[in-house]
Amino acid sequence: MYIYLPSLKISSLREKDCPHLFSLRPQLEQVFTFTDLNGNIRPAKIYKLDKKTKTVDLTWLGDIVTHETSKNRMLIQAIPEKLYLEKLFEILPHSQISEIYLYHSHRSLKQNINFERLQKILIRSCEQSENVFLPKLKMIANSEDLHRLLAANTPLVLEAEASKETKLSQNKIQNQAVLVGPEGGFSDFEIAEFKEVNLQFYSLGDIVYPSWLAGLCYFQQTS
Repeated sequence: MYIYLPSLKISSLREKDCPHLFSLRPQLEQVFTFTDLNGNIRPAKIYKLDKKTKTVDLTWLGDIVTHETSKNRMLIQAIPEKLYLEKLFEILPHSQISEIYLYHSHRSLKQNINFERLQKILIRSCEQSENVFLPKLKMIANSEDLHRLLAANTPLVLEAEASKETKLSQNKIQNQAVLVGPEGGFSDFEIAEFKEVNLQFYSLGDIVYPSWLAGLCYFQQTS
């Protein structure tokens, strides 16, 4: 497991700098691998620990190692119920998705989104999965912004009821951007709008996945 630390150059930490480290009850001489979630990792050993002031001093054990991103995957997701939204963010880094856009579709539940909490879930999941790149989280404000995003990226529309005319062969498609609707499916107006910008439709097969999981299942199929 990695530990998130915004800077891999500082050597003296307080609890506010790295709360996850302190929650693990670190011990003297213990070695951890830190990441800034920008593709960099660096191991360090604890050489001084003051539990009273909650201060840790590190000895860095090597230079910063930089990883190159191997995938550029975009998930455009209609906002699901809060419980499933958090489940999605818990497993998102395991699918190497680099960007997730949340939007309100015609049939989405109307609810407030706690972006700070979602960001914390993403960070913890990256630490556990040893993913050194934090997925970018963005909210689409309105239908005009969504239309521009679709036109610029031409995502594949995941649709369980895709007809034979629009359903694509799984062997022929490996799109790196996908659009997922709400649990109740897209409205007729939305389907017509997608066709206007020449988006293609794709079914994941006979199994009907819950909407919050469909995008991840697609990337698993094509990885």
